[in-house]
Amino acid sequence: MKLLKAKTHILVPLQLERFGLIYTRLFVVLLIAFGGGTRQGSLSDVLVELASLPLLFWAVASIKVSQLSRCQEVSIACICAILAVPLIQLVPLPPSLWVDLPGREIAVNTYSATKTALPWLGISLDPIATWQSFLSLLPATALFLTTISFTSNERRLLIKTALIVVAISIPLDLMQQMGGPTSPFRFFVFTNPDRAVGFFANANHNAALLYSCIPFITLFAVQSALAGRRVSVFIAGAFFFAVFLGLASTHSRAGLALGFVASAFSSVMVYRLAPPMLRSRMLKYGIMVNLLALFVAFQFGFSSLSQRVEHEDLLQNIRWPIAQVTFEAAKDFSPFGSGLGTFQPVYERYAPSTLAMPEYVNHAHNDWLELLLEVGVPGFAVIAASLLVYLWICIRVWFLNSEHEISERMLAQAGSIVVSLLLVHSVLDYPLRTICMSSLMALSWSCMLTLGTPEPRKCREFGRPAPDPAK
Repeated sequence: MKLLKAKTHILVPLQLERFGLIYTRLFVVLLIAFGGGTRQGSLSDVLVELASLPLLFWAVASIKVSQLSRCQEVSIACICAILAVPLIQLVPLPPSLWVDLPGREIAVNTYSATKTALPWLGISLDPIATWQSFLSLLPATALFLTTISFTSNERRLLIKTALIVVAISIPLDLMQQMGGPTSPFRFFVFTNPDRAVGFFANANHNAALLYSCIPFITLFAVQSALAGRRVSVFIAGAFFFAVFLGLASTHSRAGLALGFVASAFSSVMVYRLAPPMLRSRMLKYGIMVNLLALFVAFQFGFSSLSQRVEHEDLLQNIRWPIAQVTFEAAKDFSPFGSGLGTFQPVYERYAPSTLAMPEYVNHAHNDWLELLLEVGVPGFAVIAASLLVYLWICIRVWFLNSEHEISERMLAQAGSIVVSLLLVHSVLDYPLRTICMSSLMALSWSCMLTLGTPEPRKCREFGRPAPDPAK
């Protein structure tokens, strides 16, 4: 009887652990399939946010603070600080405080004109939009907190799951192109009707998903080559070219350029970590693969990209004026900002009639400027501190921790490449405003924390502590 109880005690944690991994994999599939919208509060976003709640509770309950590395502790602190920004903006303030905040003159005049008593209001001009923005951060938070306790193999398993879904999305891109603007394979009403959007509403965000795959495809290709699995290397190579075919179908100039940047840095990663006797061969293969990828992109996407350069749409023509208006509004609402998610009504207030468009501008197409407007100086300081932490981790990943295995170092460096690409892309667009890309960035950041992470010392077969080899 005692033996039966002991076995039950051993199996339950192991079953919970396996269930957590399976649910996380399903959650990654759900992220890519439904997390590509750009409008807050959409049904697809709500579905992903609800699905993240069990994962979030499970992650918080399973984290053991004593087993966290210094990088993990600091990264969790950054996430908590970022989550606190919109919550602080929602705290109601007495009228004697909020009326003196910059940019609140219209609200004060409205209440005065209607002879209504001033209510308690928060920093945010639109509490509902700020609350929706906070909820959109939960999936990325849940995925990050869950995966920091995963082993390297479990992280790689999640990435493989994401790559499989992306492989399915590339034929979807081609069917959208062949079907034209009325293709039934376009899943959003407000979308790019003449470009491949995949599971997203915006073709540029689809391109962000595709180029984010390149470092991880390189990772698995090298691992397969070192293990002598030629079939896996061939599959990874075919997938690599399919990604560039998908990038060409998005007609995204920034996406295609960042795709080649991802490929170049992936080659540098392989060259630095490959055994010395294989470096020249790896470099030769890397150059050859990049040239072939350039040929594929040129062959299938040059005509459409050149047409976009010659006949840019209205939004492309006014991208810089939109940034100027956003910056002026950010100065007026400084130092506390207008509230996360409030860009649209603020922009409509500040945009001159010369920038009138048949469709409203829902984002600044420069996420750093938009964040400066929405979260102000204190919130932007939190983001800047998080970037410093990211740079610190990058230095450790690329120049320290040489005692770790090549596969772990390559996983961490591939994650750092993806995070860097998304941060750069945010200068020209807003990929991290989608739940899918913000969550995949969180997963990539988690991969950066592979080095220095104490692996769980337990036997996967029995769920009990592993014997100490020193004894």
